Amino acid sequence: MKFYYTGNKKGGLPQPQGDLSLGGYVATSEVPDALLANLFDQVSLYTQRLNKAEYRVIALFNDETTTYANLKVWIDYLNQASDEVDAGVFQLGYAAFKADNCGDLYVDSLGNAQAAPRGVTLVGADGESNALALPNLEAGMYLALYLRRSLNPAFLAPLSDADLQSIRDGNLVLPVEEEVLVQLSWS
Repeated sequence: MKFYYTGNKKGGLPQPQGDLSLGGYVATSEVPDALLANLFDQVSLYTQRLNKAEYRVIALFNDETTTYANLKVWIDYLNQASDEVDAGVFQLGYAAFKADNCGDLYVDSLGNAQAAPRGVTLVGADGESNALALPNLEAGMYLALYLRRSLNPAFLAPLSDADLQSIRDGNLVLPVEEEVLVQLSWS
């Protein structure tokens, strides 16, 4: 299984920027390591102040010779075992790609990173026990995966005096990017 960016105005072109992966045509550029940090920017003070959800669209591609059956996808928050708070809370959804007159695959473009997709149901798929069930994916076929990142209320909470003192003393560093993976399983 491979993950590709979207965001092109026509098929068969590279587009390696996660922040531009907003639907449209499938790009030839792969998403490195299935890390959501390769799709979403760091959480800046500006992002915190706006506190708006952001969306991305990627293409799942079955690069094998067999069908992926019982396909499931979920979010794996790598920091859950530690006392760190992840900046984002993620939701997932999916849709089938459409083909244009040339056979190139596309989904409707979101228009901008804050525009919610139409006709796509997004669910919290945190952990394998809450995985989103996907349709079977035949060899050589694509499926559009939609991701929504909203800011975690715990991340937005004001820091305590003790935390501020720890930051000043260099004992506490606040995370600016999530350590979050998109995980898949199939049979």
